[in-house]
Amino acid sequence: MLAFLGHVTNSNGITLDGYLSNSQGIKFSDVEPGLAAFKTLPPFGTFQIILFCGLLEVAVMRDVTGTGEFVGDFRNEFIDFGWDKFTPEQK
Repeated sequence: MLAFLGHVTNSNGITLDGYLSNSQGIKFSDVEPGLAAFKTLPPFGTFQIILFCGLLEVAVMRDVTGTGEFVGDFRNEFIDFGWDKFTPEQK
């Protein structure tokens, strides 16, 4: 969902101020929306994105407790939004 909103926001010309890379002089406004952004991003920036996604997959987005009731139920006991209190119909 965040990727979709980021794409819509950038497609409408709303970007962050400042530089994405000071050393290479790349501003946030220079980066095209969507997959075309990878033509503009420095290789190390692409590596950072892949590394961050891998870190999330390995360390954060996983069922730590082993009590997940379905695929995607990541109960790592860090944030609890009260899922256990919902009825089966609400889930």
